Amino acid sequence: MGARLELEQAEPTGGEPWGTLHLLPGQLHGTEVTPEEIPSLIDEIPLIAVLGAFAEGATCVRGAGELRHKESDRLAAVANLLGSVGGTVEMTEDGFSLEGPQALRSGLVDPAGDHRIAMAAAVLGAGIQDGVTVSGFEAAQVSFPDFVGVYRSLGGEVS
Repeated sequence: MGARLELEQAEPTGGEPWGTLHLLPGQLHGTEVTPEEIPSLIDEIPLIAVLGAFAEGATCVRGAGELRHKESDRLAAVANLLGSVGGTVEMTEDGFSLEGPQALRSGLVDPAGDHRIAMAAAVLGAGIQDGVTVSGFEAAQVSFPDFVGVYRSLGGEVS
C-alpha cells in the first residue's frame, strides 16, 4: 500500500516469523488482496480495510469468505467499523471493496467482542482527529495482551 518501512527480522519463535517494523510517514495507495494471498493475511484483513479508508484509490479484498465464521462475521464487522465513523464499504460474499481516502469522523465503535476488530478500531482512531471510542476494547487482550502498552509506546492515546 506504499507504506515505507524497515524490518529488523529476528529468529522465528514457535514456527512464526517475527521482528520489529519501523514505519515511516508516507502516502498510502489502495491495494488488491487476492484469494491466493488470504491464507497469509487472514488476521490482517480488518487492518487492511482501515488502511484502505485512508489510502488513495481502491482497496479490494477477495477470497476472504472464511472471515464470516470467526469470533464474529468479521467481514460485516469491518463494514460496521468503518460505517460507525462515516465510512463506506461495498460488501461481497467473500470480501469487500472501498474507495479512499474517506472523510471519517469520530464515533463510537462496537467490536462485538472481536479482538481483531477492537485493535483495528484503535488504529482507525489514530487517524481520526478526535479519535474513536471503542466499547468493549478489552477484547483486544485475547490475542495481544500488551496491545495498549505497545499502542501507547507508538504514540497512541488510550483513556
